[in-house]
Amino acid sequence: MSKEPSRHRRHPAKGPKPSAGPSATTTPPDRKHLLSRLPSQFGAWGSWWAACAIILVAASVTRFGEPVALIPPIDNSLLAGGEAWNPWLSRFPSLMPLFVWPTWLAIAAIAVLIAAVAQRTLRCTAAGCVIAMVVGLCQIDPHGGFLAACLTYAAIRLRDRVLAHDEPSRDKSLRTFALVGLISGAALATTLEMAIPLAILALTVVSVCQQAIANRLRVGLILGLTAGWLLLLIGLFALQPGLLAAMMRPLTAIIDRPPESLMPSMQVVWKTPDFGWPHVVVLLFIIDCWRRWFMARSTRLSDGLLLALFTALAVGSGRYFWLASLAIACTASSDRFVLLQTAEQTSNRRWRWAAIGMAMALLAAHLGLQRHEILGSLSSARTVDTGQWNLAGPVVVQNLDLANAWELQDARQTLPLVVNDRWDIYGDFYPQYAAIVNDWSNWREHRYVRSDGQWGGFRKWFDEWNPKLIVVDANDLSTIRHHSLDSPWKTLGIDSDRVIFAQTDDRQASAPLREAARLLSILEIPRPAPEVHFERAIAFGGPSDSRKVSLVLSALRFPFAALRVLPDDDQTETEYARTMALLESAHRTLRYTGVPSLIDQTRALAHSQKLFARSDLQPPQRQQIETAIETLKQQQRIGSVDASSIRRNREQQDLENTIRDRLLEGEFTEATVLLPKLNHGALRDLLEVTATMPLQPTRNIRAALQAINQPGIRDSDDFAEIHFYVGTCSIELGDFDAALEQLRAHLSWDTSHPHKDLSAAFCGQITN
Repeated sequence: MSKEPSRHRRHPAKGPKPSAGPSATTTPPDRKHLLSRLPSQFGAWGSWWAACAIILVAASVTRFGEPVALIPPIDNSLLAGGEAWNPWLSRFPSLMPLFVWPTWLAIAAIAVLIAAVAQRTLRCTAAGCVIAMVVGLCQIDPHGGFLAACLTYAAIRLRDRVLAHDEPSRDKSLRTFALVGLISGAALATTLEMAIPLAILALTVVSVCQQAIANRLRVGLILGLTAGWLLLLIGLFALQPGLLAAMMRPLTAIIDRPPESLMPSMQVVWKTPDFGWPHVVVLLFIIDCWRRWFMARSTRLSDGLLLALFTALAVGSGRYFWLASLAIACTASSDRFVLLQTAEQTSNRRWRWAAIGMAMALLAAHLGLQRHEILGSLSSARTVDTGQWNLAGPVVVQNLDLANAWELQDARQTLPLVVNDRWDIYGDFYPQYAAIVNDWSNWREHRYVRSDGQWGGFRKWFDEWNPKLIVVDANDLSTIRHHSLDSPWKTLGIDSDRVIFAQTDDRQASAPLREAARLLSILEIPRPAPEVHFERAIAFGGPSDSRKVSLVLSALRFPFAALRVLPDDDQTETEYARTMALLESAHRTLRYTGVPSLIDQTRALAHSQKLFARSDLQPPQRQQIETAIETLKQQQRIGSVDASSIRRNREQQDLENTIRDRLLEGEFTEATVLLPKLNHGALRDLLEVTATMPLQPTRNIRAALQAINQPGIRDSDDFAEIHFYVGTCSIELGDFDAALEQLRAHLSWDTSHPHKDLSAAFCGQITN
């Protein structure tokens, strides 16, 4: 019996080799065959990426042109000195343009990361939880944590691979420590939040050491590599000033939190200004991660430790919420978090299409609701260009959440901040800085003893810093109003995020201040003027920006300008801004004449009653309106004089006063009932328009008042008051020719009506 050759016995399954003929090299490859060889996960990841990109576009639809800094610029603040540590790459200014991306490019990159996390998480939990996580994270501001999140994802993936293999080999150990060194170097070179990926790498190194000791394999090599890595980090801490403080940023963000007035975004997550339903959705996803850790088949204490640390960071500081939540999602996407009932679950195409459908629905909703915002952002800038003023000097920022946007401006080199949002540098100084800024807001210039026993007063510090500009949060209307009259700091620029003040005795700022004052005056009282470029002092942006700017203008005592910049809609925020502007106009008339403005005050009261009936009016807004109304009525009781210049019989005079009082109290129904008892004439028509049309557009009110003032019915001097109201309505509408005509007609009446001085002032501003 013959034996089979040995080569056939060793390879029984190997057949004859195909001949290499001409057809083997000339036949083109099948395209469908190549596409079919791509990993099946690629299509699933592409679906998640599309969903993430669409949701991110919907959330950032009005900010496409704004820059996003992947690497923070080098700290050039006035008080930083040599104690500030900066990422290594930020120390090369020539490289920084490579890391400042437009918003659309940053959206594409962030979508890659979130899609990768979603694809892995889908193996471990229900698809609904994954969709909730994706929707929530795509709607929340990353606060510059994108690169730190990428490095955190890489560190967690490395740790998962180490834990998946129990027996370390020489090649695996060398590869692991090479990746540890690479991720560590990238963290130190690119981000201030290097502590989070380094902490995960430290746990990875501990796991490698435990495996080596347990298996007694390559113990010396692994311990030597671990010691080298630790010694390198310790050497960097010793040689790099401020590096240890930067490493402690996540811890100090919770333990030594900055004052709320200084950095609202650093407060607990539900107290941050941007807290909303996306945060609630992500918090529910975090609860699901904890549930899976408790119910997992092979729980690890280190996983629970990471979840606890990241949960404390996400809840304890709104600035870290996005980064910590993504770290939790990465940690809970490992095989150790796969439950029995979800172990066989794969990425289902129907759920991916559901995610894309939900993303498209969100995009359609955002485009539908914010279409005017998009058009407004395209036609008008959202921020004032600070470089156009050619100023140079330190800048004091009241709300340090605005510091990041300030440092991305072209003028950051010539206008450095005194203090920025680096709490690892200024954490101990923040309470003192907040007190200094508060003293400036309330104009407590000289030394005094504060309630904590420390000396107050901002003059000493301002003499030392010599600030060129002061930047105030646009939402801090009380500070803006406080500096609207007698303060030596005047408004230089306004946008929806900030109001910029400069000092009047600063020669370098005198020309920009004069131009800003002229532009605001023209915006308040329109008049023919050459070369009017409002963008040099004010940026309107879209409708939501215009509402914020309107509130700022009302606080600066420019009510007509505030009414003119408002969008023509009926949203609650618009109604609130309109009510505040009308109240400011009524305050001004009463303050300068001693007589209430019948038209403005009744309109303000009618709009306030309309607002109070809405459920979405915020309590602080309601309180602000109620306070303004009460102050107005109190001033009216103290200093008001008789508005009527005509002496009638006593019965008619008492009836007129009663109707006026009812209207000025907002009791429109009672006033309407009394109107038929009043004699026919211009006064009755004026009071009827006031009682029945307070919610009508200004153009309709002016038309109704002009209809009274017709030839043939001029029966009394009541037309003097009508001329005044028609003139002020014309100013509000921007019709300066009609305003000048009506106000001059008001001045031509031979009466001693109290409104005449204010009419003369308006005429002087129009003709100046």
